[in-house]
Amino acid sequence: MNMNTRQLKEKLAEFDVIDRKGFSFLDIVNAIRSLPESAEKTYEQLAFAFGDGSGKCWKTYYGPTGELQDSDGSHKAFFPDISMITSDAIAYWETRADEVQNPLLKMRYTGLVLDFKKKVTGVSPDFRKIRYAHLVASLNVAEGEFFRYERQNMEAARHGLKMAVFNNDTQLIDCAVRILVNFDRKYSADDNFNCARVLLEELVEFRKFFTEFEEDVLLNHLKRFNRLEQNALKEGRTTDRFAHDLYEETKMLAEFYKATKQNEKIKPFIDRLVQAVKVSFELKGGLWSQGMIEKMQRLYRKYHLYKEANALYVDVRALGEKAKSEMHRHSFTITFQKKMMEEYWQWVFQGDDESRWNTFLLEYIPMLEQEKKFQEEEERESPLFSLIPVVELDKNGVPISTIGTGGEGKKQRFIQGIYQRMRLLNPILHEHMIKLEKMGLLNTDRIMNQVFNKDIPLIKEGQRNILKRGLDAYFAGDYIVACHLIIPQFESAIRNLCEMFNGEILRAQGKAENGSEYKSLEGLLEQLKDALGEDVVTYYKVLFTETNGCNYRNLISHGLLFENDFSENMADRIVHAFLLLGQLVLLTWEKQKQRCNS
Repeated sequence: MNMNTRQLKEKLAEFDVIDRKGFSFLDIVNAIRSLPESAEKTYEQLAFAFGDGSGKCWKTYYGPTGELQDSDGSHKAFFPDISMITSDAIAYWETRADEVQNPLLKMRYTGLVLDFKKKVTGVSPDFRKIRYAHLVASLNVAEGEFFRYERQNMEAARHGLKMAVFNNDTQLIDCAVRILVNFDRKYSADDNFNCARVLLEELVEFRKFFTEFEEDVLLNHLKRFNRLEQNALKEGRTTDRFAHDLYEETKMLAEFYKATKQNEKIKPFIDRLVQAVKVSFELKGGLWSQGMIEKMQRLYRKYHLYKEANALYVDVRALGEKAKSEMHRHSFTITFQKKMMEEYWQWVFQGDDESRWNTFLLEYIPMLEQEKKFQEEEERESPLFSLIPVVELDKNGVPISTIGTGGEGKKQRFIQGIYQRMRLLNPILHEHMIKLEKMGLLNTDRIMNQVFNKDIPLIKEGQRNILKRGLDAYFAGDYIVACHLIIPQFESAIRNLCEMFNGEILRAQGKAENGSEYKSLEGLLEQLKDALGEDVVTYYKVLFTETNGCNYRNLISHGLLFENDFSENMADRIVHAFLLLGQLVLLTWEKQKQRCNS
């Protein structure tokens, strides 16, 4: 044994005491950090880098503690990654699993071998031996409360219960159940929700093993609900703490009654929750109140109580103005240097008229690769921003969208980022269109000739005058009329284009016997990714259908905009989108004709 190995073993031996409790795996990593580098040190550091219960991505118990994602929410990398585990590391952990005495260490090493040996080496461990050793160690950790925090010990007991059930070991199942019941009695105080929920959750999943305790457990939770309800009703004007705990308790009871086929008991508890939570509305204000209403609506809907969920929209709308008043406007000014703008106009207007026209159409399309780089840079500069959920309100102060923090939240933020950058460019787009109009390159006749082409019937004969009136209104500065007339014609053009490319424009309406209905604009655009390109399709979605974007089509169709919302910026973008569509289709058609002629 060399000196490096001896030093490592001596340091690890400080933790491998059978009754040593309360240390974290980070304590071990820190203790060996300054030791000389060696293969064994690397294996130890890796062993304690994995997280308990986080291995869903690999179908294991131990898993990564962190994940990197691209700006669109797609997976990029895990840390630590399973690829970091070698066969030598597995062999080392097997040796350690046999020699250590401390239950915390025994649980970790046996668990790593159990999870990863077959995946890494292709050779199965001795499952009977290693699984039993891991199970016993997990229950010893839980019963002896070896972890520093009670929640960790409860999770060890839950893990042990699941493994005991898998092994069909009656004795160890009873042991795990007893540990969990004792934990519940010891730690499930009204102000310790994380522990209070554990036993009821396990009872729902493994009910048959908790038969003798079920009545007592349920009774304790019903008493807890009553206490929290009374506290929320009594003190809700001074604190919202009880409202949150009551909501979580209601969720657990609802799950229990669903599992035990007592669905009729669910609604009264949610009704009582709603009344108790409303007491805190005055204290917390409109935004908090709307957030709680949204949670309670989701709870009603989960159990098919749609009438009750919809009834809460009265409260949502009533709180709208209050929510708006709690928000503060922040503004900033962007200054474009005169020389920079002069150079820009010189660049976009170089060449002949056709070149100028094409530059104008392409210049204001968001390029997805570039957008990804923009947002990656923003995340580096403001890493905490992506961890904060964002709630968007409509003109009435009603929440219409929540941007979360997970993979779906990343996609939503990506769309929102495109939208924000489009807004920054809107003044330049407007100035560009004015210059083109003065040059005689942008007018109603030019647009009509482009989109109403005998070879490419994007707009049908009976719709020609509708579009013309919309364009005339645009050039006259009547943006309300322009937007209302042009957007439906754009959607019609997209539908006609789908037909030209043999796409589907209809879908079943409910059950097949109910006939058909036209596909949404979103569904039509999805079919045109190959024809128009993903950049253009994303641009159209942000403009017309994305909740986290402009969403012009839906806002106008549903009458959710006010008079001053119909700005030149909105109209400019809609006209630009239509012009771009006509140009792209014209080019596509010309290419197809050339292929046919050749």
